[in-house]
Amino acid sequence: LARALALELAPKEIRVNVCAMGVVRTPLWDRVVPDSEKREEVFSKKAASLPVGRVGAPEDVAEAMIMLMTNRFATGTVFNLNGGEYIS
Repeated sequence: LARALALELAPKEIRVNVCAMGVVRTPLWDRVVPDSEKREEVFSKKAASLPVGRVGAPEDVAEAMIMLMTNRFATGTVFNLNGGEYIS
């Protein structure tokens, strides 16, 4: 969808990019896994499986979004922000 929209909107100088995120520690997880000990266990297990050794933080997402928004040459990009999950 991002690539199709990027092609369609490029003549209007509108760029379309997507950020495909892995596990990011946000308040949403409080509802997904209400028990805080179990939630931390989920994060720990996920972190241990990632090359970077941790789950994402909101700041990681913000930095990626800023990069995609400010780079005028980036369009039709699916940016995988997952701590290296796809390569492990």
